[in-house]
Amino acid sequence: FKMETFIFLIWMGWRTLAMMMMGMGLLKLGMLSASLSKKIYGILAIFGVLTGLLLISIGIQKNFDSNWSVEYAMFFGWQWNYIGSLFMAIGYIAIIMLLSKVIKMNLMAKVGRLAFTNYILMTLICTTLFYGHGFGFFGSVDRVQQLVIVAAIWVVLLIFSYFWSNQFYYGPIEWLWRYLTYGNKPIFKK
Repeated sequence: FKMETFIFLIWMGWRTLAMMMMGMGLLKLGMLSASLSKKIYGILAIFGVLTGLLLISIGIQKNFDSNWSVEYAMFFGWQWNYIGSLFMAIGYIAIIMLLSKVIKMNLMAKVGRLAFTNYILMTLICTTLFYGHGFGFFGSVDRVQQLVIVAAIWVVLLIFSYFWSNQFYYGPIEWLWRYLTYGNKPIFKK
């Protein structure tokens, strides 16, 4: 209870609010709609990723220098990652927007149109893989195996979204959400 109320408001609430405001600002500036030039996205990608990696690396080194002492790591050591991750986020956004300007992203757009359905599908896949009601792999998968699982889930979501979007206007959960929100049944099948 303490973690989800007091600590959230003091520690994470500010960051969450700031990230939401940053996202709104980036949307207003046109960064999230791929409307900026390739050059600007390239500069932001390089600057964001390099600055983020530099700050995070300094933080890791300082934590190693302090032998990962709780006093340092919990009060000062995490600040490097806290700030560096903001630059990394800008860099990642710029890379995705740059890719969307260079590569035809119809497949990714289909995934985005089924975002809620894909979120639930991904949750079902992951809980089946990692929790006790499924295969129970939690804690037994190394980093390389995790990357393979992530890539496999992406492929499943891309394929599912492609075939579903060719037959239907909405994902099943998007359709249900619209129905519950507006009170009338939207057209489902194309």
